Amino acid sequence: MVVLGIVKDDLIVAFISGEISQLQKTDIVLFPNVENGLKKDSLLKVHKIATLHKKMALGSLGFLNQEVLKEIKIKLNRIIILP
Repeated sequence: MVVLGIVKDDLIVAFISGEISQLQKTDIVLFPNVENGLKKDSLLKVHKIATLHKKMALGSLGFLNQEVLKEIKIKLNRIIILP
């Protein structure tokens, strides 16, 4: 999971999948590197958003670079339509 935001004791997260054959327009391909701690190519499923209590987060693998964070913002703006 990727933390998109924090509100009090809750985390707003997007899911990561190791199944990369089902690429969708809202997905971001993540490649393993020292910074993100992933072990294999993965998809960040920007459209799969959930809210979890902080206690459910067991730890952190790593961090996403600024380029990926910008891409997340762009994809979120495309999915969430506000008047």
